[in-house]
Amino acid sequence: MKLFELRTTLDWTWRTDFDDTTYAEFQVNDKLYRVTFDSFYLPGVVDQQNWWDVSFALVDEKGEEIKTLTGTGDARTVFAAVIAIVQEFIQKYNPEVLAFSAQEPERFRLYSRLLGILARQGWRVEERELGGDMIYKAFRPGYEG
Repeated sequence: MKLFELRTTLDWTWRTDFDDTTYAEFQVNDKLYRVTFDSFYLPGVVDQQNWWDVSFALVDEKGEEIKTLTGTGDARTVFAAVIAIVQEFIQKYNPEVLAFSAQEPERFRLYSRLLGILARQGWRVEERELGGDMIYKAFRPGYEG
């Protein structure tokens, strides 16, 4: 999949781990970023099998994710890629619910913008504070749960 943003073309690759965690990875200015989709089906706790927790992060040279905003100056390009990857994930996996959480005010704004895009596409969205974190959920159009 390609995203055309200004004069930059981004490519990303998909992979799925043994535990149904799905990743898309891409590079911007020699920095590796990862968008992670974790299925959070927990029998007896979350009885929905098509709910996904979504996060994105810069990946350091050791392969560790840095989930705080990094100040690399690439925020617009990175976030445009994240939006495109989420849209592709929706097409490929047909999720019922996407969930996001954030601790930093900068991420609050980013996730609110992403949920605004999904809301314009007919998704029902919820935002709430929980212990200082913001929790965001987007429910597929027609989802009753």
